[in-house]
Amino acid sequence: MTKLTKIDVSIDLGQPVQEITDIISLVINAHPGQQLSILQALDQHISDAMAALEKAQAEQIKDNIYGTVPTP
Repeated sequence: MTKLTKIDVSIDLGQPVQEITDIISLVINAHPGQQLSILQALDQHISDAMAALEKAQAEQIKDNIYGTVPTP
C-alpha cells in the first residue's frame, strides 16, 4: 500500500513566485534522490505552458495588426 502524506497549505496569491518556489522546495525536499528528476519534469511542464502562452500572445498580436480573417 502506498503511503499518503497530506500537506494542507495556504498561499498568498499576491506573491505567486515566492509561494510556488516554497511549495516546490517542500515537495522536492520530501523526495531525496529524486529532486533532479522532479525538477526536470516540472521544467518540461513549465516550458510547454510558456510555449503555449507565447504562441497565443503572438497570434493575438498578429490578429491586432492584420485583423482576423473570416473562415469561409
